[in-house]
Amino acid sequence: MQVLDGILTIDSNLDNEQLVALSKEIEINLETIKEIQIDAEVAPASSALFSLLTSVKKAKKEIFIPVLEQDTTNIAGLGDVRFITKG
Repeated sequence: MQVLDGILTIDSNLDNEQLVALSKEIEINLETIKEIQIDAEVAPASSALFSLLTSVKKAKKEIFIPVLEQDTTNIAGLGDVRFITKG
């Protein structure tokens, strides 16, 4: 995990153990994160990544997460995806 100028860039191909570690790091650095970018050109290893991103967005609505906020996002291995988040 790397936060540079408020932007967290993560690999979408994280296994569950890495997602747990990422979740803890996000919690620690939540106040410094302004945006979360994922590498959508790599097929995600788990849908848990998108659940984590949704939880982060609900915890801090100001964080810009393009994959959740665009009308559609092309994700390797999945094609065009549209996320609908409420709350």
